[in-house]
Amino acid sequence: MNRLAWLALAVLLAVGCKSRRERGAVPIVGERLVSRAESAEIRRGMEGARLDYTTFNGRAKSTLRLNRDVHDVTAHVRIRKDEAIWISVTALLGMEVARVMITPERIQIVNRLQSVYIDQPFGYIRRFASEELDFGAVQDLLTGEVLGSFVDRHARLSAFDKGYVFRGIREDLAYELTLDTAYRASFTALDDTATGQRLTSMYEKRATAGRAFPEVFQLSLQADRLDLQIDMAYTRVAFDEDVDMPFSIPARFDEVL
Repeated sequence: MNRLAWLALAVLLAVGCKSRRERGAVPIVGERLVSRAESAEIRRGMEGARLDYTTFNGRAKSTLRLNRDVHDVTAHVRIRKDEAIWISVTALLGMEVARVMITPERIQIVNRLQSVYIDQPFGYIRRFASEELDFGAVQDLLTGEVLGSFVDRHARLSAFDKGYVFRGIREDLAYELTLDTAYRASFTALDDTATGQRLTSMYEKRATAGRAFPEVFQLSLQADRLDLQIDMAYTRVAFDEDVDMPFSIPARFDEVL
């Protein structure tokens, strides 16, 4: 996999990651199935705990590990809810190395280090992740939310000592969404049994800018010949302010398909 591909994955999923031992996985102790009334209460609590925002603007120090390569970068993340995700990745001395624009229709990535770019329909992400990972799921991962599209009536809901767990299977995708006692995402695992891909994410240190936003993300993606791990700690977070999303592809850059 070339460097553009790993950079695309890193910034596209720009949330933090874990170590090999599944750092962030919450021990499930005292698990029990919930009643119908409890399930309704938990789902109401989960909806009430979701972030209420129109725009997001954050800056985070990040460490990316691709197989044996390690990179320290700063990620600047801007979101217009349900419309667009913009990410700029800078290295030493503030030099921008990549810029990303994601909409429900399209993924565009500019790699300034190699003077190349990607301009593809959103479905391009499915080269690296499950068919179930749509724009809304990517947005939820970036903002530390429960993956709303997965908690339908088919999901099995349990309670345990430290929170709640949604489990289920869609096609070849097995998922496990762990919530804390305040109904907020703490750990997410998506396993595609057909491709052998595994995506996990973890969220810590909530309550930023007056909202229950996690300051620390940890994420991991394993696939064929790919082991991507990211640690991400936000140093600045703001909501509901005007955000610019400048994006252009330089004429001299070459397209990578």
